Amino acid sequence: MGNIVQLDTIRIERHKPRKCTCDPYNKKFTVDTVNREVTCRCGLTVDP
Repeated sequence: MGNIVQLDTIRIERHKPRKCTCDPYNKKFTVDTVNREVTCRCGLTVDP
């Protein structure tokens, strides 16, 4: 029971692309080491 996190507000980004729209041979990624997040140039968050 100690691992439950209560959320008050959830933001849904409806205009963010759901699939990568970049050229498959020219993709560029940004790695955020603090938040452990990988982001594609088109703005899509990618699984590491």
